[in-house]
Amino acid sequence: NQYNRHSTLMSAYKHIKDPKFKHCIVREKGEVYKALKTFFGKEAVQA
Repeated sequence: NQYNRHSTLMSAYKHIKDPKFKHCIVREKGEVYKALKTFFGKEAVQA
């Protein structure tokens, strides 16, 4: 948002501690694609 405050939704999500849960802050319309790649991209396999 214009004041760089967390949304109500983000405030609810910040308490989730699951390591598989991903979040991303989108400040501009052009950052949406990067956020989607973060959510749906392949993760590095940990051995």
